[in-house]
Amino acid sequence: MTGKTTLARALVEAGATYYSDEFAVLDRQGRVHPYPLPLSIRGAHGQPAQKTPVEALGGQVGSEPLPVGLIVVTEYQPGARWRPRTLSAGQALLALMDNTVAARREPSFSMPILRATVTGTTVVRSKRGEARAVAQALLQRLTC
Repeated sequence: MTGKTTLARALVEAGATYYSDEFAVLDRQGRVHPYPLPLSIRGAHGQPAQKTPVEALGGQVGSEPLPVGLIVVTEYQPGARWRPRTLSAGQALLALMDNTVAARREPSFSMPILRATVTGTTVVRSKRGEARAVAQALLQRLTC
């Protein structure tokens, strides 16, 4: 309930290639692999979630592992302004550990992968309001 799917949908609709909105499958080199489950989009008025393939939104699914270009630590907060602050590698590693199931079970396996992922990767953190404006800002940041 942090707005992952809403942001993933906005990114896909803005032209981003979809890899996943639930799990980031990372390899030992820190590359992300596709895990393209359909988006589980909730109705605007509390209706049950609909499983929606990104192709139905005009998007495309990634097929090859890619180096991670940007890590975004965010959650939706009504009325929040997008003010991203760059995290240090240590702060980034801690943020990823908070969301990595394997980091708690097998830290000796997952820590080198997380370290490889954050090394040389820009990591930003900010609360966010509406997803569309943030999606545009994120894509613009990646293309600069």
